[in-house]
Amino acid sequence: MEEILESYIVRIYRWENNNPQSLVGVVEGVGAEGRMAFTNLEELWNILNFKNSKEGGEGRGNFGLGNFRGL
Repeated sequence: MEEILESYIVRIYRWENNNPQSLVGVVEGVGAEGRMAFTNLEELWNILNFKNSKEGGEGRGNFGLGNFRGL
C-alpha cells in the first residue's frame, strides 16, 4: 500500500501560556478549498490524525481534510 503524505497550514489565533490545551485556530489543506476550525488541542489532533481514525484509530470521523470542504 502506498502512503500519501498531505500538507496542512495550521493557523493558531489564540492560546494561553499556562494552559497548552487551550488554543483556537484553523487548519487548511494545501491545495484544498475550505478550512476546519478547532477550539482545543484534542480537536486539532483529530483533524490532523484523520487518516488514522478512518483505520480504527481514536480520532473523530467528522474531521479530516481528505475530502476537504471545511468552513
